Amino acid sequence: MSDKAAYMDVNESPADNVPAEVWLDVFDQIPNSPDLYAIASTCKMFWKLAVRARHRDIVWRTTAHVVQDLPVWDESQNMEPFVRSLVLSVSKFYRGGYGRLVSKALQRLDPLNDRMLAKINEFTHLSSLAFTDMSVQDVHFVLVHNLSRLRTLKLERCVIETRMVEPMNHKQLPITDLTMLNVRRLRGPGHDVDGHPDHFVAAESVSYALALCTAQDLRSLTIDSSADVFRAVFNSLDAPTRGWTIPAHLEHIYVVQKRPISSGDKALPLVINTGEGTFPDAHLYHFCVQATSLKTISTPIFVPTQITIAPEALPAGLERFAAPAETAQLVAAVRKVQALGLLKFGVGVREGISALTSIGRRRRDLKMLLLDCKGWDVEIISAVAKLFKQLRRLKIVYDGPGPTEDFLVALAPDYLVTLPELHTLELYEMPRNGGYIPDHPTHLFDESFESIEEELQNLVIPWNRYCPKLRRVQLHAGYVMTRGFEGAKWKLERVRRLAIKDDLDF
Repeated sequence: MSDKAAYMDVNESPADNVPAEVWLDVFDQIPNSPDLYAIASTCKMFWKLAVRARHRDIVWRTTAHVVQDLPVWDESQNMEPFVRSLVLSVSKFYRGGYGRLVSKALQRLDPLNDRMLAKINEFTHLSSLAFTDMSVQDVHFVLVHNLSRLRTLKLERCVIETRMVEPMNHKQLPITDLTMLNVRRLRGPGHDVDGHPDHFVAAESVSYALALCTAQDLRSLTIDSSADVFRAVFNSLDAPTRGWTIPAHLEHIYVVQKRPISSGDKALPLVINTGEGTFPDAHLYHFCVQATSLKTISTPIFVPTQITIAPEALPAGLERFAAPAETAQLVAAVRKVQALGLLKFGVGVREGISALTSIGRRRRDLKMLLLDCKGWDVEIISAVAKLFKQLRRLKIVYDGPGPTEDFLVALAPDYLVTLPELHTLELYEMPRNGGYIPDHPTHLFDESFESIEEELQNLVIPWNRYCPKLRRVQLHAGYVMTRGFEGAKWKLERVRRLAIKDDLDF
């Protein structure tokens, strides 16, 4: 035994001799989750060393969050380059006459906002930025253009108000993933707090914001009817002069249903004169015909009912397509899609089965199938099991009562056994509140179980014999069962919020 070991303090932990740089690397590998905070809370040394990891992904919903976090970077030097994502909901509002909502002039932003924005500009490696429930102003667009490593940008439930005389060219932005949902417009004409006319806010500033979709490296675009880029940007009369062209490498288009806005305790802007009643007209279809690089199209409405489409005009490389059942049938007949979504499916069981049979004749090799049903019927899954035996992922969501316990027990031996490649099964009722927040009952069928995890395990474990490749099962919107490999124990994961879109992955 060495002298050093002989005289080591008996109270000294082996961790004390590990260099700080090693611990920093260790904490950087731990996902930002309750586990990270649990580990960091075990001792003062870990709490201090984990400060960088705990501030990789920042959420500033209120000014209190900003006030609490800003001193961290003063106390710990050179942490700014390690911030990778930010969710921001902090901006100043001023409620004017007639229910209008406009922000205070930029030059009167208070010192906290100045400090906050200056600090964000120092997050030079920020790759993901989300603006939610706030007023997006000129200074925020400048911020976006200053972040050279930004790849993912999201605007949700935001008021757009800009005053730029010479707007910046969004085509030069490096973003690859853009989401714009519930983009709000201000009432006009009128005057702002300084007496200047603000009628331009309802049109020009919104178009300027929507033009973010022209970023030359954009790969994925997600919008709802409030962000109709197909009409306001790519089909606008001055699109050629402004250089608003379809990104050359755009691959994925997701149009989602606009959901009711939950304002919580925040004062949100008034939405009026949005002009969304006819969305998407034929503009979406014509856009998809022109965007030849598209691989994914997902939309609850592809064209109005009176318009006939030519599915053979859609991109030849289309791999994933989700739309109302009639449209999906037409596209599946001429495009070799690997993932198909039938939305608003099952007006009648006979019509639904007929649609599946028609698709099955040409696309028996489907890898992923999504059915968004108006109601549950056993015949649906029976038809799927007979027609699409190469499925890797099956998702069936429905409204109203679902399958019985006896049906779920027999699901694997009766149906899933015919799908040997299946690794993901999602079969659940959509939340009844019309949103994306599921409930979390303590039991599904049998209250004699000690927990819902035990009940779901009891349902799924017998499936192991028939579905060796199954790794993920969701039988309720609020819970998911997962396992890492064949024979592993099924573990329960709680779902706090359902995704607003399905990427049709398989």
